Amino acid sequence: MDDFYAARSNTTPPLPWSNFAPPFSIERMIARYPELEGEELNRTLSYLKREASAMDQAMIASNPDIMRQYRQLSRDHYLDRLRPSQLALATIVALVIVVALILAVILL
Repeated sequence: MDDFYAARSNTTPPLPWSNFAPPFSIERMIARYPELEGEELNRTLSYLKREASAMDQAMIASNPDIMRQYRQLSRDHYLDRLRPSQLALATIVALVIVVALILAVILL
């Protein structure tokens, strides 16, 4: 049994995250949201759109201290829904598919 454990190294690599909570700096920035501008706003949006996991976003959204500001930020910057251009593209794709299906039924 000693040989089994001898194959393992004595050091374990650190976890890629420090804890399970989102960074406090992001929550502090969200708390100041309507007045948040420039680089801080860009950093917050970048984190929420590209880095934050679904769990991070859920934890931020459920924080009662910043819930109102997070909802306004999400509404103003389309965090939880499609942008108008994305919605238009999805509608066009859906219409093309419907037309293609109708033509396939008619021609067959």
